[in-house]
Amino acid sequence: MASGIRKRRIFYNVQYTEEERQIIKEVRQALLREKGIEIREKEVLLRYWYSNNLKLPGTLHNLEAYHKWFNDPEVQNLTD
Repeated sequence: MASGIRKRRIFYNVQYTEEERQIIKEVRQALLREKGIEIREKEVLLRYWYSNNLKLPGTLHNLEAYHKWFNDPEVQNLTD
């Protein structure tokens, strides 16, 4: 693994470090403040944080896209 890159498998019901709990809180607050979006799933917030190389702007942008995709009824429609 390259220096400076973090790898973490995050699924449901995992234990979080104190640092991760703080990150989750900060990402959740920034997402609500800057984008007006609330995502309650801790694992989603943390996965996006790690996948964006621990950078908040990219995390917020991608979480906004995820939120739009997840809440689009056409995505969930399996019929034509």
